[in-house]
Amino acid sequence: MSAAATTRWKAFLEKVNARTGELEVEARDGLAGLVETEVLDPAPLAAALSELRARFFGLTKKVDDAWSNTIEPMLGESTEAEWDTLWREGEQLRRRIDATFEHLEREALATHAKALHRQVLEESAVVPACTSCGAPLSKRVRPKTVNVTCTHCSAVTTVRPGLATAMFFGGGALHALGVFAAQAEFDALADAERAFNRFSHQTEEDLAAYRAAMETAWMAWATEKARWVPGTKPETITQDAQVKVSQSTKAFEREAKGRAVRSKAMALATAGDVRALMSFMSSDGADGYFSVDDLLECAAEHDAKKALETALRAAFQTEQPDSSEREFIAEKRADVVQTVRRRRR
Repeated sequence: MSAAATTRWKAFLEKVNARTGELEVEARDGLAGLVETEVLDPAPLAAALSELRARFFGLTKKVDDAWSNTIEPMLGESTEAEWDTLWREGEQLRRRIDATFEHLEREALATHAKALHRQVLEESAVVPACTSCGAPLSKRVRPKTVNVTCTHCSAVTTVRPGLATAMFFGGGALHALGVFAAQAEFDALADAERAFNRFSHQTEEDLAAYRAAMETAWMAWATEKARWVPGTKPETITQDAQVKVSQSTKAFEREAKGRAVRSKAMALATAGDVRALMSFMSSDGADGYFSVDDLLECAAEHDAKKALETALRAAFQTEQPDSSEREFIAEKRADVVQTVRRRRR
C-alpha cells in the first residue's frame, strides 16, 4: 500500500470529520434559536434545513472528490484488499456526515413541533362561545373545523381550530415527534435497509429481517405519535404502523417468486446436497429466475461458506471444464469473491 496515500487520506478524513463536528455545533445552536422565534411560520426552518443539507452534502462531495482525484490514482500498485480498506474508511465518514445531518433535522423538526404544541395548549384554554346565546361550549382541543350544538339553546356553532392547532394536527408535527422519539429504531432501520440493498440476490430471509426492522421502527413511531393525540385507541396505533410497513414493502411484492427460489436454492446448498440442488435449479420453477452463477454470487455475498462450496461443486458438474475439480473450484471461488467485493463498493 502506498504510505503516502494512506497518510494523506487519513489526515484529510480527520479534517473533514472535525469540520463535521464543528458544523453540527453551529447548526444546533442556530436551529434552536430559529425554532423558538418562528413557531407559526415553518418557511424559515425549512429554508435553514435546506441550506444545512447543502453544506453537509458539500462535505460528502469533498470526500468523494479527494478519493477520485487524489487518493485513488496513488493506489495503482496497491492490492485490492488495501484499496478496499482505505475506501471503507471514507465510506464510514460519508455515513457519519449523512447521519449527523439527519439527526439535526429530526431534532429541529421535533423541537418545532413541541413549540407548536405549547401554543396548541394556549389555544385550547380559550373556551368558544355559542354564536346564538353566548353560552360557553365544551372546552376541548378540536383539530378540525366542527359544528357544535349548544347545550343551552340547541343552536349550532361552527368552531374552527386555532392556527397552531391546525398546523400541529394537519401538518408534519406528529410525524416529526414520532420519528425523533424512535430515532434509535429508525437508525437501525437505515442499517437494515443498507444491508438489504447490499445484496444483488435477495432472499425471503433478507426481506424478513428488513421488514422486522420496519415494524419495530414504525410501531415506535406510531406509539409516540399517539401520545400527542388524546383518545387514540391501541388498534389505531397498530393500524398506523401496519400502513407504513405495507407502503414500504409493496414495491417488493413483484420479486416474491425470485426471492422464494433463491431461499430454496440457498437452503439446499447449505444442506450440502449437490444432486438435489442441481435438480431444483434445472426445474421449471427455478430456471429463468436463478442460475448456478447467480447462486454462487448469492452465497458469496451472504458469506454462506457451506452454501458456496456446494454451489461450486454444482458449477463444476454443470460446466464440466477440462481442468480438475480442485483447480476449477479454486479459480471460480476467487472470481466470485472478487466480483462480490467490488460490487459492495
